[in-house]
This record gives sequence, C-alpha cells and structure tokens, in this order.
Amino acid sequence: MSFKTTIHKLAGAALAAATLLAVAPMGAANAEGDGAISVPTAIAGSYTGETITIQGDKSMLEGHQFKAVRIGTYANVKGTANGDGTTGVLNAVSVGTDPQITAEATTALREVKGGDADVHYQGNPVGEVAAKWLGFSGQANDDTTNDDTTSNNGGLGHAWDGKLRQFVSNVFYSAKFGTLLGAAAAQPTDSSAATVAGDKMTVSISGLLPGIYMVDDVTGEAGAAGMTGKSGSAAAAKAAGNSIPMLVSTAITSDGVAYNKIGASNETLGVVDMKNDAPTVDKALDTDKINNASIGGEMHYKLTGSVPLTTGFRRYIYTMVDRPAQLGLHFVSGSEKVMVGTTQLSAANGDYKVTAHAAAGGQFKDIPGDDSTDYVVFDLSPSILKFRYRDSIVITYTMSITDDADGGQLQNGATLSYSSDVNNQPSAANSGDPTVATIDPASGNVVSDGTGNGSLASNATSPENPASVASFRKFSVVTKPKLAWDNAKDEAARDAIGGLTGVKYQLFAADAKPSGAKAGEGSAMADALKFIKLGDGHYKLVAAQNASNNAFVSDLEVGSDGKLTFDGLGKGDYSVRELTRPAGYSDTFMPVFKVHVEADAANAAKSIYTNESDSWNLVAPHATAVSSDKPIVVLAITSISQLPLTGGAGIVLALLVIVLLAVATGTLIMVRRRLRQE
Repeated sequence: MSFKTTIHKLAGAALAAATLLAVAPMGAANAEGDGAISVPTAIAGSYTGETITIQGDKSMLEGHQFKAVRIGTYANVKGTANGDGTTGVLNAVSVGTDPQITAEATTALREVKGGDADVHYQGNPVGEVAAKWLGFSGQANDDTTNDDTTSNNGGLGHAWDGKLRQFVSNVFYSAKFGTLLGAAAAQPTDSSAATVAGDKMTVSISGLLPGIYMVDDVTGEAGAAGMTGKSGSAAAAKAAGNSIPMLVSTAITSDGVAYNKIGASNETLGVVDMKNDAPTVDKALDTDKINNASIGGEMHYKLTGSVPLTTGFRRYIYTMVDRPAQLGLHFVSGSEKVMVGTTQLSAANGDYKVTAHAAAGGQFKDIPGDDSTDYVVFDLSPSILKFRYRDSIVITYTMSITDDADGGQLQNGATLSYSSDVNNQPSAANSGDPTVATIDPASGNVVSDGTGNGSLASNATSPENPASVASFRKFSVVTKPKLAWDNAKDEAARDAIGGLTGVKYQLFAADAKPSGAKAGEGSAMADALKFIKLGDGHYKLVAAQNASNNAFVSDLEVGSDGKLTFDGLGKGDYSVRELTRPAGYSDTFMPVFKVHVEADAANAAKSIYTNESDSWNLVAPHATAVSSDKPIVVLAITSISQLPLTGGAGIVLALLVIVLLAVATGTLIMVRRRLRQE
C-alpha cells in the first residue's frame, strides 16, 4: 500500500444530496508541534472500532438497511488532543487505497481521467482522488490546486459532481465492490437499533477500522444481510427509495482519544446527514411573453426545476408533465424551448422527447389544431445525466386556447417524475439505447411496466396553482324600454326594469366597422365574431373563427331575462351592434357602440369595463370602470319622438324640425299664392 500524499487542506464543506448526503472529507494544515497518532489496524482489546452515524428524518430512515465498505486507509496521522482528554482534532493524514479494492479503484480512476494515474500516486488511486477531487492538495508533489473545480466549487453539491461523482459511481458498479458489499454486515434502522427523537432518527454502523468508506442503502436488496453482488434484484419494496452511494471519512481513536474533528473547520468525521432534497417542479405563466387569455388566444407557460443528484445512476428517468385541470388547452407542437443551465437542448438530436396526448372528451377534434390536450410530457431522461447537480432546468412552451374551454378560468399544474432508487434503475434493450420514460397513455403517468423503468417518485404542483391560472374576460348587455327608463324615479327603479326579449346582438373586433355603423364607429368592414352558446343568453367566443360548424353563430339572442353575456374574451376593445328589436319597438335607430374590457386589478378572475355611447345616445357611457356583473343598458324606443335631444339623436330631430318648418313654410307660400290668384 502506498502513502505518497499527505492531505493537508480542506477546501469545501459537506454536501447535500437528492436523497442522502454523505461526506465528511478530512484534512488540515500541519501545525508546529503536532503529535503523531497511532492508527489502529485491528479491532482488538479495548479498541472497538470507529462508527459511521447516519442521521435524518425518521420517515426517510425507518425501515432501511445500510452497509459500509472501506476503500481508503489512513497513515502518518497527526493530531491534537483537546483538554477533555477524550476528543481531539486531526491536523494531517496520509490517504492510501484499501488493497481489497485497488484494482477496481485504479480502473475507475482511469475511466474518469481518460488516462493513467498521476506518477505520484501509482498504486494509490484513492489517494489521488482525495488529493485532487475531495478539496485537498497534496504535499508529495506540486499539487496546489484542485483539478476538478466542479467538485471543489464550494457549492452544496460540490463533492458529488464532476470527476468525483464519476469515480464513486464507477467503483460502486464494479463486480468486486458488489461482492464486498454483500459480505458486509447490514445495519437496520428501526426503533430497536436506532435513536429516535420526535421525527428525527439516528442509526450507526459500528466496529469499523479507520478510513474512507462507501456506504450504501441496501433496503430491499436480495439477501440484504449477506449479499452476493449488486446484480441481485430487489426482493421487497423500498420504504422511501434507496440512497446514492455515500463517501464518508471516519474518525480515528487512539489511546482512548477520539480524533473526530478536522482542524479549525470544526467538521465532524463519520457523520452522514440524510436530507430530503427531493427534486421539485414549479409552474407559472411565462411573463416574458404576452398571454392572451381569450378563446383562440395563446398562453405561454414555464416549468422550472433543477438537475437532481444522479450520482450512482447510469440510467435515470426525469420527466416534467403539464396537466391541464380541464379541457380547453392545446399544446402547440414545436413551441417548446428546453434549457439546462446555459445549454439549449434539441429534440432533433435526441436530448429530450415530447409527448402530447389529445383529450378523449374534447368536442372539436375534427377541427385541426382545436383539439384539447390531456397532458404534455417533456422527457429529459436521455440527457439528464450529462448535466451538473442543481443546474437550472427551464422549459417554456405555448398552449393555444381551444373551443373546448368554458368561460371563467383555465387552470393547470405540473408533475415531476424522477428515479429514486439507485439499486433499481431503468434499463433498455441495448446498453447504448437512450433512457426514455414509459408513459401510460390514459393518464400520462410515468410507469414501471416490467421493462425496467426502475423505482420512481413524483412531485406535483396543484392544477389550481394560482401562478398558472388564466381568466377570460366578459361583459353583458340588456335592452330596456326608454319610456320606463325615463319615468323611473331612481337607479334602483331603473335596475328593476325587466329586459326586453327577442333582441339580438353582434360583437366585432376592436377596429371592425359593423354594417350600419356611423362615421367614427369603426375603420374597416368586417364580419361579426362567432360564438357558441353555453346557456340561456350566455355565449363564448369561438377559437376557430373560420371553421364551418352549425354551433358557431354570430347573431346572439338575449336570454329569458333580456340579458346577453359575451364570454371567453381577451382584454381589449370591442364593438357591439344591436341587430334586432322586439315587435313594437323602432328598428330605425339601433345602437352601435364600443366597449373596453379588462381584468379587475383587485381580483384578476373578475372583469371590468368602460364603454362609449352610441350616435343616438341610447347607451349611457361609463368613463369609469364598472364591474361586468352590471350589464350595459341599451334603451329601445317606440317612436322617433323618444330620441334624446342631444348627440346624434338631437341633430336628427333638429334636421326633422327644419324639414318640417321648410315644408310648412312652403305650404303657406302656396296657400298665399292661391289666395292672391283668387
């Protein structure tokens, strides 16, 4: 065994992992007067060995079993005892490679480096790893920097990323390591073998010689108490999934003193924190885009997460799934943009796969692009292992709003599915095949169907997540008799006047000029917008305005209460035209007027509006926003004499008076001439 490297500098902190985290690397600067420490080589006499302690939430530890295999040894140790005489601080340690794993560690190191070991570490691959990838620098040569900056960047995942992560995984999957792990004693975590305090639990693996160990959660493995290798299939379900392989440095007990700290860093050796750092997904509207929440409009969504800890995995399932809460959203194919860190992924290159499923209950599947989507799966499994732990994942995409959408709100959430058990991984027909998820077409869930998808966990945001709610705009109109309106003594009495039935309206886009509109009431001729009837006097806008469907109408009739509601609209300006009136009312002077509708600032689910008057002043203008719960009143007249004396109506009356006076004057002149002739 070779000890050519004295580890003397700790550059990073302990790391967090997705399910378990493990690392208490060791080393410190030499100090003048440090005393040599004898390193035990056998469990004998009063020496009972070192201990690795695993601590964390009871829900994550209870029912699990752990094993430890030594891969690194200690020599040339120096330390300082504390004043209590029972504990001490390590100041310098030489790290060697345990002979039982030297060949496998050498091969693993070569695979990661793409070449042979450093000449200063011949026969000591773990020493080289400790010196270069655990945040230390060696004294045996001119090593002054860490050549794996990913593993030594000071971040929470530093020691499980980059080259160190690959090395640990390669050793973990060697046949020899599986044999050693199978021969090790399993330590169960239950109430009889662990310390429980509330929702926390601590379990220990004892009787170990000093060194660097790889620890594995073997829960459910075939023959957990005496395994024969990592190839054994799972014999029982895991309570909460198995851990990644953990790298842990033990303390050293010599002459009754437990040297369990690392210099001034105060790092405790031999302790593993099991943390619940499960991957999550968040969903929101993409505020960088304009979202037009109207039937036929487009919504832009954003899914965010981060690269999970994939140490120990050679195949890994990772999918984000968009889940609409109701019908009415259609995934726009090719609209997605998938970013991991600063890298944009390409579906064409096989970096990810998108699966969109048409909703079986959609009513408009026969209209191209107007069918509703049940779910959209973004499967990043083929490339997720290429990226660094905690790199950001951002997926943006577009959903069009279809004719299946009802008025009101659009709600949807997201589900994340990810591999959770390093001992039960996905597989493929050929080792070179990309990892892809198997999707249940009925539900959109990622499933394990016997083809080797491995153990999966999930995390979801509610479809009712306010960040992903989009509300439609709406407003209403009602036609009332002008005579009753004029005779009402107050607003309450006017509100009590029933609306007239048998009235029809049309709605036009903001700049459209409805047929019959007067000057200034529009700038271009256009067809009326089409709607579909939701109920009595309640219509929603149609997405497929050019589609032929008998249910799509533009002449909208008021309900039995005389009210008509335009729903499914987006924020903006519209022109309203009264098309017909009931018998007994004049159809000569029917209003055309403009309405602006938008969200209520106090409650985005509600709409407010302002509106202009018409040419005949039969529509009262609202310059200040009014709740859409209050309909716009359009007055109907039975004769021209009921027209208001202002605006266009007043001009018409004035012209009529002039005409009548002219006619009367002409008549008088004619009578006078006749009298003279007589």
